[in-house]
Amino acid sequence: MLVPLQAMTAGRLHALVLLSWAFLVMLVKKVFATGPRGLARFRANFEAEHLSSLDAAERAEKEALCPTGVPMRRVAAFIRAHA
Repeated sequence: MLVPLQAMTAGRLHALVLLSWAFLVMLVKKVFATGPRGLARFRANFEAEHLSSLDAAERAEKEALCPTGVPMRRVAAFIRAHA
């Protein structure tokens, strides 16, 4: 939906500039990024702080305790399938 130029307020213009800038920065980072991506980057961040990921039993235990009912095992399977 295009907004007529007369309806473009300073706040909307500022938001458009910020979103455009963020989009361009994201594109540049994706094109020129080096190093690990995705799950490899996630694991590298864990290793830097000497943390380990959860195994299936720990994930099931956390899932049972989650007050919002997040299906952690399904989320983990999705991440593994799309990594």
